[in-house]
Amino acid sequence: MIDVHPSVFPVGAAALTSFARMGVQFWRIEDGPDGAAFEFLVERSMTRSFWSWFAASAGEFGYRVTIGKGYP
Repeated sequence: MIDVHPSVFPVGAAALTSFARMGVQFWRIEDGPDGAAFEFLVERSMTRSFWSWFAASAGEFGYRVTIGKGYP
């Protein structure tokens, strides 16, 4: 479990963990207009699986998952 509350996980902080049995590295970037923002790094072969799982999981709690500027 990783606490990503802004008081303990500031902009620039990074963590390595696993989500749904996939190795994931993520870090907090500058806050967006809707609050805290993060970038994620997963193995290329796991990208679609991760995206599908993450978007569904986030949506369940009312969060929106978007692709950042400069990404295809």
